[in-house]
Amino acid sequence: MTKFFEPSVPASLAALFVIDKKSELEKYCNNLVIRSDELVRLILYSRLNGYLHGPAHEDFEPEEAELTTDDIEVLRQREAEKLPKVTRKIRNLFAVRKRLSAHLFYNGVKWHLFYFTFRDMDESGHWTHGSHIHFVNYLWPEYLPEQLEDLLFSERRTKISGIHIRYINSDDHS
Repeated sequence: MTKFFEPSVPASLAALFVIDKKSELEKYCNNLVIRSDELVRLILYSRLNGYLHGPAHEDFEPEEAELTTDDIEVLRQREAEKLPKVTRKIRNLFAVRKRLSAHLFYNGVKWHLFYFTFRDMDESGHWTHGSHIHFVNYLWPEYLPEQLEDLLFSERRTKISGIHIRYINSDDHS
């Protein structure tokens, strides 16, 4: 638990921020594993490395999947004959909703962006190596910092294509 309070940026993430060639960055990230406590320390102490931190989060829940007041009433009244339909609707809501979190680190010249969803954090997720976060930075000339918010949050699916970095929850792998 004390790692959260160490006033320093993890060396592996500080090294990530100084790589200035995309090919070297991609090679470095192939072997990089970011632990949750390291990401927290980067967020808390990024100023020690000369970067400001800007978080952004967005929930996507299709209107048609949301529970209605009638659905809530079925649950409240425990109407047995209508419960299976509401249960299916609740399962569907969990399947289609999406929570996207992004952490931008910037210093006026360079920027670095980590972004992920709950699905990315799942060990059995969509990437062959399991739990991961996405990363992109100023070495991707097709992205400008002032476009990032729109590229991430304007639609359910992000319009940014970064690289995957392995991620582990520190509590699960001490």
